[in-house]
Amino acid sequence: MLPFVLLAQAPDDAAKEKQQRLAAVVDQAIADTQNLRLPENRAFFYCQAGNLIWPQDQERARFLFNGAATELINAQSAAESKRSSNPNNDLLTGGNTRQQILNIIASRDAELALDLLVKTRPLAIQKALAPDSRESTKISDYSRGINLAQNENYLEQNFLPSGS
Repeated sequence: MLPFVLLAQAPDDAAKEKQQRLAAVVDQAIADTQNLRLPENRAFFYCQAGNLIWPQDQERARFLFNGAATELINAQSAAESKRSSNPNNDLLTGGNTRQQILNIIASRDAELALDLLVKTRPLAIQKALAPDSRESTKISDYSRGINLAQNENYLEQNFLPSGS
């Protein structure tokens, strides 16, 4: 048998190359994100990209998470302006889209998620949490407000460290 030499990359070189390829793909995808029409789609993408690069670059991931919050706020503003055509839009009540984004952020940085929870709070939740929110004369409005406030409080509790 003849001995042979395997020409392989050192593990450090392979890891660096993998990180560089990941960074290039993420950079291209982020650039392409501006082509997405809906701000909630851009928000979700920025959040996913931040989650993906978190292990390599936490500072950039936080920047992307903040970008996700900004796009979420843009989506909420757009939904608020179209409230009459779709009063049950989940963006108006902090529903699934906001919860998914904030939960992903919280899995990486709970403190940032708490900060963004407040910044991305839709008007309906702000009203439900306000001290005078229980003055509604309609039972359905009162009940809806209680549900929104409870959901917001549960979401916040999920972000708090154990023992808080």
